[in-house]
Amino acid sequence: MTDFILVVHGMNKGKQNEVLHHFLEQLVSRNVRDYHIAFLESKNQSLEQVLDTRIQQGTKSFNIIPLLLFPAKHYLEDIPMILKLYENKYPHIKYKIAEPLGTHQLMTTLVKQKILFKIKSHPKIQHIILMAHGSERYRHPDIALWQLTQDCDVFEIPISMMTLYGDYNYRFNLLHYLKNNTDILIVPIFFYDGFLV
Repeated sequence: MTDFILVVHGMNKGKQNEVLHHFLEQLVSRNVRDYHIAFLESKNQSLEQVLDTRIQQGTKSFNIIPLLLFPAKHYLEDIPMILKLYENKYPHIKYKIAEPLGTHQLMTTLVKQKILFKIKSHPKIQHIILMAHGSERYRHPDIALWQLTQDCDVFEIPISMMTLYGDYNYRFNLLHYLKNNTDILIVPIFFYDGFLV
């Protein structure tokens, strides 16, 4: 038997994990059966705790679905490190890790739909900016966001990307558009509501 584990960033404090858990249950329960939700940051539903419980109940195979938009520290380091520890501790288990959500072709379709909806209701938009978390340490999120930006460049309106962190930081790049009174559409590329950032 293979279990699906949906891995979300989460928070150690507050009620955000409960809200995310409820949101994911509504989203997934119609399409997937044996799934479990784990948080990278949680006191009582961490990835380690979920793996321990499932292994004790006899699960030997896992599909790890990271509900992260782009590959960065959590995807490239944290999840693989946890799984490697469990692989060493339980040599009989097997696992696969899915690609991050933002690299899926459906993400392009969803973002283009959002842009089109806004352009129809605000025809004076002069520039589109895709805004994501970014990373000061990894290039992978920038590359993935750049590809998404290229794929969404179909509206005959200039489009660019900015991030909260890293080389494309909005603090340095947004000022140009504000000084020139450019009518901009900022499209947030965050999982759920971006509450963490």
